[in-house]
Amino acid sequence: MLRWSGKIGQTLGSLHLKLPQTPAEPVNGFSLDLHRAFHAFVYAAPRFTIEAISASFPVCMPGSWTGRSSALNSAIRRFQGNLMMTPEQRYFFDVFGYLHLKGAIEPDDLKAAQEAAERYVRTPPDQIPPGFGIQEHSEGFLLFQFGFAFDRPLEKLAMHPASWPIVCELTHDRPRLTNGTLLVNRVDIGSHLHCAREEDIAWPRTHYAVKNGEIFCDNLVVFPYLTDVNPGDGGLIVLPGSHKASFQRPPDMFYMDEKITTEIPEGIVNITPKAGDIVIISEALTHGTLTWKPERDRRALVLRYRPQHLGGATAIPEMVQERLLPETRELLAEEGFNTVKGIVNKNRSAT
Repeated sequence: MLRWSGKIGQTLGSLHLKLPQTPAEPVNGFSLDLHRAFHAFVYAAPRFTIEAISASFPVCMPGSWTGRSSALNSAIRRFQGNLMMTPEQRYFFDVFGYLHLKGAIEPDDLKAAQEAAERYVRTPPDQIPPGFGIQEHSEGFLLFQFGFAFDRPLEKLAMHPASWPIVCELTHDRPRLTNGTLLVNRVDIGSHLHCAREEDIAWPRTHYAVKNGEIFCDNLVVFPYLTDVNPGDGGLIVLPGSHKASFQRPPDMFYMDEKITTEIPEGIVNITPKAGDIVIISEALTHGTLTWKPERDRRALVLRYRPQHLGGATAIPEMVQERLLPETRELLAEEGFNTVKGIVNKNRSAT
């Protein structure tokens, strides 16, 4: 019999489990006996948070195992099935460094976001709300500053149900939105290939690793697309798998300092999302923009996330933050590593 203490013990009392008597090989960092007991427990109490379970679980650990472990937290996440990537998403992202979520945004939500983006783009510069503005990127893109905060339909995309579980898992349930612009890509504009690993300043602050079956990605970008991209149009290009490259890209490979205009080099992939799709990449993935050919705009939000305990971001003015919902302001906040934000637990319990 296993007896639980703390908040869980107060709720469940004792949980009777038959455990095998013979030794077993470790599974994910703890014994198979414990693995089976834990499996049964999580299904008996699927609504408890990771923190509550982790705080109570060590009292029944066999042998000398004490305290919390990342293996336990990872197992809890897998068994609960809440706020998690699917196995297919996890494998694809680990191998290629990006995900393309097709048809992620519901038609009504997409239409509302498109109309909100259009209002921002059409607003005369002297009538743009305080704190907002338009910046021309060095490559020629138009960046409508803090576009996610311009109107509620755009703000909702920062924690969209399709991308939010992925953002949470990749940041180890410690998500922080550091910035979110509205990208407008007009005709004949593109950018050279780049990534944080190739920039001396950004490299120390961008890492990717896998441990205990969980991905740790401390610099990621989410692109909710508001317009269609068709094959041959241009747009986002990536070098799949480069987020884990062990070598620096040679200076003459893939047009290091030049824009790719027409012919796509072997190994480079042009991602062509439709309006309503969401693309997620690691900032460590080599990426760029194939020169945009149509007269119509390419529009997408560029939402940047990092773990909440890591600094480094464009400060979002208080006058912009005042427009946001409390949940979104919480997403913007820096916190210590040991803190799990209420928005994470709230959305987990709702699934």
